[in-house]
Amino acid sequence: MAFVTEFNNMLMEKASGDMLTQDYMKRDWLLNNVSWDKTWIAAADGTYNSIIVPIEKAKASNVRMSKYTTTTGTYKIQNRQTVRGKEDKVAHMTGSLIFNERDVQIHGVLNEQNLMTLLPKQLDDVVDNMKYQSSQQMLTGRIFAKVTDVTNAALGVLVVDRPERFEIGLLVEIFSGATFATAQYADNNGANGAAGGGLFVTAINVSTHEITFSATWGGAPAVLTGVLVGWGFQLHDSYLAGNDNTFRNLRNILLPAVYGGDATYLGQVKAAIPFLQPYHSASLGAAMTSVNMLEKLFRFSVEAKTYQRGFRSNTFVMSLSRLGTVMQIVEAHKGMFNVTPGSQKTSEYGWSELRIGNSELLEFGFVGVQEMDDDIIFAMDTKSMKFHTDKGILKHKDMNGLEFFTTRTDDGYQYYCDYNLWGQLVVYEPFRNGVISGITFTA
Repeated sequence: MAFVTEFNNMLMEKASGDMLTQDYMKRDWLLNNVSWDKTWIAAADGTYNSIIVPIEKAKASNVRMSKYTTTTGTYKIQNRQTVRGKEDKVAHMTGSLIFNERDVQIHGVLNEQNLMTLLPKQLDDVVDNMKYQSSQQMLTGRIFAKVTDVTNAALGVLVVDRPERFEIGLLVEIFSGATFATAQYADNNGANGAAGGGLFVTAINVSTHEITFSATWGGAPAVLTGVLVGWGFQLHDSYLAGNDNTFRNLRNILLPAVYGGDATYLGQVKAAIPFLQPYHSASLGAAMTSVNMLEKLFRFSVEAKTYQRGFRSNTFVMSLSRLGTVMQIVEAHKGMFNVTPGSQKTSEYGWSELRIGNSELLEFGFVGVQEMDDDIIFAMDTKSMKFHTDKGILKHKDMNGLEFFTTRTDDGYQYYCDYNLWGQLVVYEPFRNGVISGITFTA
């Protein structure tokens, strides 16, 4: 009983929900820069009330030459029109830890000193993994990597474009379809089968981008001869019965439907309401190269401010690879661009930023985020967004108030800790943002 009490007390003190939430926020560039609303509390039946978002459809104004506008006749005064938008999708992400009693016993009796040799690294792992997946989902969607070569698929080995996004033991599904919009998955035989078939990552070769998969935990390589180049990877159970269980993502929210975005947002058709439409350019993305990238970004900013009333972002959010190109251009043309003193920041958690300008009056921010894809860049106004959540990261407790759960195996006792994040990203004013898509150049 002393073990139970001491272990639980240490978990409560050293891994409180508030501490984990603060740690989580500083690792995630997006969630560290948007405001949080921690009052989205679940009702007694476990459901969440819809978040109501008033959407301005038309401004209250009319302009006429020579005569007054009246309330009747041909020239009527336009009433301000507001439509009711709502967000009722709650994403739920869990992170789990296992403590082996044997690991504690090796250090002697359980006390704070011994537990703290194990706890920080374990907590760092679970928070980092949760942050990485949620950031990826909110920025560019649930597909976190794609197949680029299937030469050794029969041996369970696939070449992927983003090997750093995999972890040993990660349970994934391979999602088919050019737009990833159909509920089809690759099972362990590579067949286009029903949803639910998962694959475990058993080996990762970072230099060759090869990932080895098994149908069972630590088992033999799976036969994946049915997998095709271009198929995408997602977390297990991300898409079930036609429902996307992941967080909303800026790619779908900000892109027009014809370029892969969602046709509706907050229950309204985006194409019918200007305030749901960010400024978008695919032509500038297609024309972008490693030489003219900065020129095209500056051009986009000018176009957005010209053609999109309300656009107010001078911060471009991109992949680290694209930020590297920006830095190379700045280094090669020091006389043209001025890096703002003290603006260069690098985080140990996978993001970097700097601010530059080509005049004394105009300054731009460039942020490189590890979870961003290379084909898209956001001109982001984080003040137009909010993350709604149920108090942040919550630890699961049993009816006795214990924050861990015990199981026994042949090798001894194990103690499980589960961490939950319920919430959703809401973009209240999409028109204040911008997006460049179709970027294909290689650095």
